[in-house]
Amino acid sequence: TLSPPNTEFSGYPYFTELFISDALIQNIVDQTNLYADQCHAWKPVTVSEMKTFMGLLSLTGIIHKPELEMYWCTDDMLATPYFNKVMPRNRFEIIWRFLHFSDNTTRPDNCTDRLYKIRPVLDHLVSKFRKMYQPKSNICIDEGMFLWRGRLAFRVYNPQKPINYGVKSYILCDSDTGYCFNMKPYCGESATLGDTVVSLLDRLAGHGYRLFMDNLYNSVRLCERLLDVKTHVCGTIRKNRGEPPVIGDVRNADLRIGETIMRHNENVMVLAWRDKQTQKPACIVEYNHEMNGVDKLDQNIVYYPFIRKSHKWTMKFVMYLQEYASGGEKSQHPTRGCRVCVRKGLRKETSFYCKSCGVPLHPGKCYSVYHSKANYNA
Repeated sequence: TLSPPNTEFSGYPYFTELFISDALIQNIVDQTNLYADQCHAWKPVTVSEMKTFMGLLSLTGIIHKPELEMYWCTDDMLATPYFNKVMPRNRFEIIWRFLHFSDNTTRPDNCTDRLYKIRPVLDHLVSKFRKMYQPKSNICIDEGMFLWRGRLAFRVYNPQKPINYGVKSYILCDSDTGYCFNMKPYCGESATLGDTVVSLLDRLAGHGYRLFMDNLYNSVRLCERLLDVKTHVCGTIRKNRGEPPVIGDVRNADLRIGETIMRHNENVMVLAWRDKQTQKPACIVEYNHEMNGVDKLDQNIVYYPFIRKSHKWTMKFVMYLQEYASGGEKSQHPTRGCRVCVRKGLRKETSFYCKSCGVPLHPGKCYSVYHSKANYNA
């Protein structure tokens, strides 16, 4: 098992315990060995070896190098000696080559599941996402995408996104932390966006959550449908969504700067507002603040990306899922500046805090120093 050489990487065992269980790793080991035996003279990989492999892969997101081979470079200027200590380069590359997640031999001839090759990992991680964290009252739905320019039946193209080509997923996040609670990859299926939104809510439906979403998903009919399951909605809406005629004057209103027009029935209010350096309606301010959940998740994972180039979309997708799991762990345990270290001019962060005071503190010396004075002032 990978033993981290420094505290900066010490979150890996906890992250593994939260999201990647021994049962999942055992399944990956079994499928990798089965697949490799069909193609190559193979020394079976073990659970311990697979954990080391996954730990090194995560470590590449902290230590950035342009090529995977460079992590085993022996040049004094470029060396990362820890990689050579825990696993030879050839062994890492051969595991990477034959890494597999499902049994090809048991796939039915009439199987229409386009995610069959990664289904065990996807289902396991998404179930962990839903189990490990209870979102706060505000949640949001948006799209996420990982880059893929190769041939793939459900690859999408969106010129308005930072990533133009790739595999799209619908993601439900906690607005405050950016934690991914649920996700559903888009595979070209015919399900309506309304059905997708309802399925993403899962066990959150019926508990009074406030859902924020943009005009891709939102409609008056969907708002009424969600209100039936005790979920309140705030979001923008498209003019051409075919809404009830009663809101036609809202859609076509000629407003002056700062003017607002609204129409409502018993449950839903539709509002139009023309802005230009004037005070915004409260619902607009709240929408802009709470719709950033998926952006926060992307921000959490972009600092330590460990997706590597691959000819197999399945490999990139699983690394993409693992990044989201890693981002979820960071969302649950955000780091803040230690109060004692900050007063000393040191930039040291910690995920620990005093439960009584609510103050971020390193355990041990900093905790003792802070609580040894009535009015702490370093």
